[in-house]
Amino acid sequence: MPLRLSPSAHTLLFVLSVALLAGCVSTEERYQRVQTYQKEGKPVAAAFEMVKVLDDDSGWPNGRRELNTLATEAMAHLMERSRDRLQTGAPLDAVASLDRIDALRSACRSVDVSINEPADYGSLRARSVDASYALLMDRAEEAEANGQWSAAASAYDEARRFAPGDRALSDIDRRQADVHLAWAEQDMERGAFRSAFSRAETAAGFLPEQSVMLDDVRGIQDAAVAEGTRLAAFLPLWQTREAADRLPDGFLRELNDVLTLRYWSDPPIFVASVPPVPTRRVLRRYDLHRTVLSREQAARVGRQLETDFVIAGDVVGYREERDDVETIPRTAEWSISTPSGRGATRGREAAEPRDTTFFVEEYDRELYATVEIRLIDPRAGRTLVTHTIEVDVEGPMERGAFDGDWRNLDLSGAETSLFRPEDVRKRERDLELALADAVAAAVAQETFDRIVETIP
Repeated sequence: MPLRLSPSAHTLLFVLSVALLAGCVSTEERYQRVQTYQKEGKPVAAAFEMVKVLDDDSGWPNGRRELNTLATEAMAHLMERSRDRLQTGAPLDAVASLDRIDALRSACRSVDVSINEPADYGSLRARSVDASYALLMDRAEEAEANGQWSAAASAYDEARRFAPGDRALSDIDRRQADVHLAWAEQDMERGAFRSAFSRAETAAGFLPEQSVMLDDVRGIQDAAVAEGTRLAAFLPLWQTREAADRLPDGFLRELNDVLTLRYWSDPPIFVASVPPVPTRRVLRRYDLHRTVLSREQAARVGRQLETDFVIAGDVVGYREERDDVETIPRTAEWSISTPSGRGATRGREAAEPRDTTFFVEEYDRELYATVEIRLIDPRAGRTLVTHTIEVDVEGPMERGAFDGDWRNLDLSGAETSLFRPEDVRKRERDLELALADAVAAAVAQETFDRIVETIP
């Protein structure tokens, strides 16, 4: 029976056919474009399109001869345009036309057609490059004199392409360093300390190691750090009642230890942290060391410590899941003559050992923790930023299962570890510590980023 298509299927096939046809251009159509471009007086477009014809069909009749003719005409057109742009004071456009010639010759070579360079090409490019360098250097110097640092830096960067040699490049480096140092000084005046530090760093990248200007760079950066650094008090995280019911034992203590010892004690540039001892003393003084802090309470601690910011937060969620659970049967010898089985066989002869089955449960344990962090301005007594961080880790776990006393089984050391509670707990604890490390890293990164963002 022939397959019958519904009207909607016919419509879909028609639309797909049209789309496929629209996306495919035949070699004949490309050649028609070549002829159209010729009629429209567009020799450059015609030459590039002829390259595509030969790329599609290397055996196109008289194709290479025609491409040679078209490319020669196109290059003559581009040479004339380049001379005109150079004479009218637009040397960058003159170079662009010459670059187009280079691109065309390269395209022709890709289809095995070699086109000679125009007779006056080298001389015209040299004059265009020299004029472009002079134009850009003048443009950069004028922008620098007017304090237009961005325009000056861009013009110097562009001038590198046309620099006549290493000495000219070194001169541009020195000028770029001047621009970015002046820019950094302006940033310092308007209180944009991070920006000033970054501009000075950029300036240093243009200077040789022995340059005396590096002293100016360090001076600006030192001043930027001194004036821009913000002092923060990082309060220990606490836990909401809901989270406390689910958190593993010791998780919160471990999390705070990692934060205090690894992150809060080593803040990034522009952030300084109050040492943990005075922070804990203030918290104990006001009996705030074992509770979820309100905004007012956290701000009070910050004012006592004379900080710019206070960071308070809580673990607000915790859960764990098991995934890809697999139960694998194994066999081991079991005997009721073992010490724990003698009481049940008193008065009877001990039975011979026999094989019995126990199981190994393998699964992925997934742990999820959610922490809420608040960045507080103690002077204004308001919360600047509240952000929630969710972190998860997972790891393979395994444990033994046996309907009876596993100690009656003749197990290897590794198999015994599957049943021993302290070993099982150690594996669980290791994953919980990994979660604490991951949460600490995420909290620190997010918190530091938010503090630094407040500094211009």
